[in-house]
Amino acid sequence: MSADNISSKIKALLALNGKKSVELAKYLGISRQSLANKFSRGSFSAEDLIQIASFTGSTLEFVCSAGTVVLDGSCLRSERNDRIENAEQLADFLGLDEEQKKKLIEENKQR
Repeated sequence: MSADNISSKIKALLALNGKKSVELAKYLGISRQSLANKFSRGSFSAEDLIQIASFTGSTLEFVCSAGTVVLDGSCLRSERNDRIENAEQLADFLGLDEEQKKKLIEENKQR
């Protein structure tokens, strides 16, 4: 996916949800300039995309080249325990370190 394509999709997602990029930067814990650089380069990590989906209340799917859904974000339930369990599974799937895993789980506890 090109930088323009992913950046355009994220910007459209923000607009559809009435969110501003400055709010997203704050949510991600980065400066507005860092976010602008991510948009210009299309350099969003899987963790960034997961957090953006969470920020916008969206779902996220990771699809392998064969078209098989590896992880379907729509499986996230509104119940707290389901979110925590899915966050743990996602963290394991992405190979996040313990600090990143803890952060992801805490974010899902607060939603």
